[in-house]
Amino acid sequence: MILKEIPRKEVVFSENPNIEFFDADLLPLWLTFRNWQNGDRIQPLGMSGTMTVGDFLTNEKVSLIDRKKNLVLCTGSEIVWVCSRRASDKFKVTATTKRVIRLEYIPKSPNHHK
Repeated sequence: MILKEIPRKEVVFSENPNIEFFDADLLPLWLTFRNWQNGDRIQPLGMSGTMTVGDFLTNEKVSLIDRKKNLVLCTGSEIVWVCSRRASDKFKVTATTKRVIRLEYIPKSPNHHK
């Protein structure tokens, strides 16, 4: 995971699912990167309500094998990003955002061996 603060004017949204932008003033100082757990909830970008990460992954048609590998970025019990899938609406960049955090998730290659 690469985390970097960038100027608001450098934000360029793209189709790359491994890059996401967040309002730096809304993010807490401590973030945790972990496997999602039953009961984890997210307010997906563009939605007003929350849903479980499990339901979100089901709606996204993620296979059971890939679901187990899906990681989340969180603060305490709040999910900030279902990595490579969807950010939380609570931390999104808006027209009033002054400071931006750019996060890049670098997944392990499928051929990576321990």
